[in-house]
Amino acid sequence: MPRLSPFRPLLRLASSCAARATTPLASSVLSRFASTRSCSITRISPITPRICTLLAQPRTTVLSLLPASAAPSIAPVRCVTYGSEYQPSQRIRKRRHGFLSRIKTRNGRKTIMRRRFRGKAKLSH
Repeated sequence: MPRLSPFRPLLRLASSCAARATTPLASSVLSRFASTRSCSITRISPITPRICTLLAQPRTTVLSLLPASAAPSIAPVRCVTYGSEYQPSQRIRKRRHGFLSRIKTRNGRKTIMRRRFRGKAKLSH
């Protein structure tokens, strides 16, 4: 599953605003705003004020938009404790590896035969 950026709606808004400006006047205004980043013309179209505010802001990186507490730290954060997954249970052990479960399957019967041939005292759990 691909990771989704929290800034995807902002990027989509900027690209959709630029895509909607198909008139020559709007495209010339857009090119002028993109080059100078100033907002001198107002109310050419309902899209222009949004583009003005988007282009007038200085370009920033994604990390500078995040609050300082959300910025990744140098040391990795370990919230997961490893090794606590295995909780032994006699019932489950006998159900999975017991004599009756070995007899039910073809490979289990082969295991029992192999252990008998070797002379093992315990054929299964």
